[in-house]
Amino acid sequence: MAVLAGSAEFFGGIALMLGLFIRLAAASCVITLLVALVVVHLGHGFFLDTRGIECALALLSATTVLSIMGGYYCQFKLLGME
Repeated sequence: MAVLAGSAEFFGGIALMLGLFIRLAAASCVITLLVALVVVHLGHGFFLDTRGIECALALLSATTVLSIMGGYYCQFKLLGME
């Protein structure tokens, strides 16, 4: 399971950086971050110094917006394929 989560984060992050498959890559990161938020960070409070949900919640909100809205400068739009 850890290999699957790590692969989703790694390849999803690479795809987001390259601007390819924005919604699919962001959705895989959203699922991974949601599981990490609930399983690891939820019991430690809010702030980052106590391994809280602060950073994971910020990343989760950003990737949720990307998965819903897509990217304005994604490669498919620049190449005219969308």
